[in-house]
Amino acid sequence: MKGWWLAAAVVAIATIAAEIVAPYPDPRYWWHAMPGFDLAYGWIGCVVIVVLSKALGKRLIQRPESYAPEGADPGAPQ
Repeated sequence: MKGWWLAAAVVAIATIAAEIVAPYPDPRYWWHAMPGFDLAYGWIGCVVIVVLSKALGKRLIQRPESYAPEGADPGAPQ
C-alpha cells in the first residue's frame, strides 16, 4: 500500500515539474498560467466525488443492521 502513495507522489511531482519546464503555450485564463492547478483541481474534484458518493450511499442505500427480523436470513428469497 505504501508503494501506491509513493507512485502517486512521483507522478504528481513529475506533472508539476513538466508544467514548470514547459508551461501552457498560450494561457487564455489565469489558472492555465499556474503550474499544477489542473492537477490539484482534478485531485480535489475526485476526492469530493468519492466523499459525496460515500455519504449518499450510506444515507440513501445502506440499511440499518436491525432491518431484518431476528433469526431471519437477509439473503434468502422471500
